[in-house]
Amino acid sequence: MPAYDILKDVEKWKDWNSSILFTSRGCIRDCPFCAVPKIEGKMRSILTDVENYVHGGHKQVILWDNNFLASPDWKEVLENLQEIGLKIDFNQGLDARLIDEEKAKMLADLKIPVVRMAYDRVGEKNIIKNAVNLLAKHGINRRKILFYVLYNFYDEDQSYGDTPDIFLTKTRDIQELGCVSYPMRFEPLTSLKKNQYISPFWTAEELEMVAKARRVLGYGGAFPPYEGLVNKFKNAKDFDDAFSLHPLKNKN
Repeated sequence: MPAYDILKDVEKWKDWNSSILFTSRGCIRDCPFCAVPKIEGKMRSILTDVENYVHGGHKQVILWDNNFLASPDWKEVLENLQEIGLKIDFNQGLDARLIDEEKAKMLADLKIPVVRMAYDRVGEKNIIKNAVNLLAKHGINRRKILFYVLYNFYDEDQSYGDTPDIFLTKTRDIQELGCVSYPMRFEPLTSLKKNQYISPFWTAEELEMVAKARRVLGYGGAFPPYEGLVNKFKNAKDFDDAFSLHPLKNKN
């Protein structure tokens, strides 16, 4: 149990009321853009009795599992979370590929302010659509569903990566589902400075356009499905048109 008591003497943390923990480590996936397999190894459960790791007086549990639904004990942990009745934040995101009827229902029975998932590859559109529809069917508001959207990724081994227009397509897909898109800029595990890596398919100017759009057009760094924002992305001719803060002039 971390010594959460020491936070009460730090002004900006004195009202902290969330217990942070892992119920599992590792992941069943081997995504080329992800450091988890290298750092944590294979999927394994490490605890199921969450209530024994919640600090007294805390109102929320923040789980840092990298692929919670892939844990062999996911169901037992969800049942335990239902019993303790606190708010739950799956902060690292849930695997949309593993969402089925049973999991969607059990997740909907929890107190989850935001359901986080990821949209990494444009070919996963039908998978995320199915996950969103199942969660919505069981009562989770679509605007409470947030997708981390990967961009600036490049795989040197396969000479493959996303492009600005692929990123725009994924952003549109999320907003069409009525959900929130949260851009996640790829950073190699070997990076020594944050936000220095630029994919061969991106430029520094394009990356800055995303950063500025998040600050000016978005909310909290994300792109909610606000009508004006949805229409801007939907009607854009291309990436530049979508993420420009001002109307483009004389662009063919």
